[in-house]
Amino acid sequence: MAAVQHHKVVSALPGTLEANSVYYVRVGQGYDQFVTNDQGTVVAYPQNAQSVYAYATLRAAAGCTYEDALSSTTSVTTSGNPTSVNTTSNTKVELGTAAHIGTGFTATDSDNEITVAEAGTYRITVCLPVRATSARVSVHCMAAKNGTKLDGVGVSGYIRDASAHNVGGATLSIVEDLAAADRITMLSRREAAAGTAYTVIGDTFLTVERLA
Repeated sequence: MAAVQHHKVVSALPGTLEANSVYYVRVGQGYDQFVTNDQGTVVAYPQNAQSVYAYATLRAAAGCTYEDALSSTTSVTTSGNPTSVNTTSNTKVELGTAAHIGTGFTATDSDNEITVAEAGTYRITVCLPVRATSARVSVHCMAAKNGTKLDGVGVSGYIRDASAHNVGGATLSIVEDLAAADRITMLSRREAAAGTAYTVIGDTFLTVERLA
């Protein structure tokens, strides 16, 4: 069996490769690994790609309500501190509980956002079930990056408020290329009739998944 040489992290593969060698080539914050054959003159064999999948989820919890967020005359209640809003405009949904924070993510409960540590391709999922006691309430849900709405909207979370139909909601799933330190939040706005509505504790969530 041939002896194998290891070459410390380099910025790029050298033009001439040594036989039976392992090269560690820096890429971004990590490295790629290459292995040559006994001739050292062929293209290096790359390491099989490793899974980068990880995810982070924030959920609505007790004390984090979306009270009156669909009303045209009242306000969003944020942990007991009323904040005046224009409810037909996009409004950040309060979540407040870090259900799972995987490697490569941070979450700030007070800002109701998930931050990605590295650039990559991510799937963003928002789920906004709401409970209301007003007729013909409906919601839209969206995702925002660094405070700016991303393309895509989940629509028509209609609540009839009759025949025991008091819960509705909307969902959205999109794939986006994100940069390091991008911040993701959930947004909502009202359509149809105005009326008091609440997020459903435990079931309202924002998830960001790293795909590549």
